[in-house]
Amino acid sequence: DMDKYKSLLDFMFTYNGAPFIYAGMEYGLNHRPELFEKDPLPDNLKKNEIYHLFEKLISNKKKEKEIINQTFKLLENNVVEVRTTYVDSNKIIKTYKF
Repeated sequence: DMDKYKSLLDFMFTYNGAPFIYAGMEYGLNHRPELFEKDPLPDNLKKNEIYHLFEKLISNKKKEKEIINQTFKLLENNVVEVRTTYVDSNKIIKTYKF
């Protein structure tokens, strides 16, 4: 389900620190990476909706202020609430349905 995949990507970029992205994920490739092995990408990859979402998420991550506090709460119906407080006291609450 593409909406859940997009939600998961946004959730990954919510965490403090760098998200784990494997080669090809930004093109929507759906394969299991071989850790510690060469994992070449196909030559015919084209920028698509997922690629542009990654560009946006990475750009936002670079602009993000330092996180000083973050809490995660599992709500009903597989909904996760993320409360983030930044160093400038700005607070953001996001919810994700998985």
